[in-house]
Amino acid sequence: MAHTSAFFTSNRSRFITGLVLAAVAGILLLGIHTSGARAENHCGTSEVCIWTGASYGGTEGRLACYVGTIPIGFPEQYSAKNRCSISQELGWNEGGSINWKICMNPGGERPEPGRLNVYRVHSGSC
Repeated sequence: MAHTSAFFTSNRSRFITGLVLAAVAGILLLGIHTSGARAENHCGTSEVCIWTGASYGGTEGRLACYVGTIPIGFPEQYSAKNRCSISQELGWNEGGSINWKICMNPGGERPEPGRLNVYRVHSGSC
């Protein structure tokens, strides 16, 4: 019968545990990268994407690239991306008075512009 030392068994257990932990860490990192890539793909071309949370968190909404002033029609939003081929402004309408807070050129992103509930797409540049 072969004799295995306690030292060898202990080192082998640590090695296997290290491999398992490294594999789990790799899977988690891949999952985080994949979920981030999926979130970006939700905001396609020819859309204004808005989120109920700052930094693109919460529920996502998509709006068409219309020319004119349009109420968002969702609960107040806290972040936005412009995937339209024209510039857009976002603001807050309260009591009939609009406070235009941000302007985004095509491809623009605003992770934390504050409360938003109205947008206006126009043909000019910001």
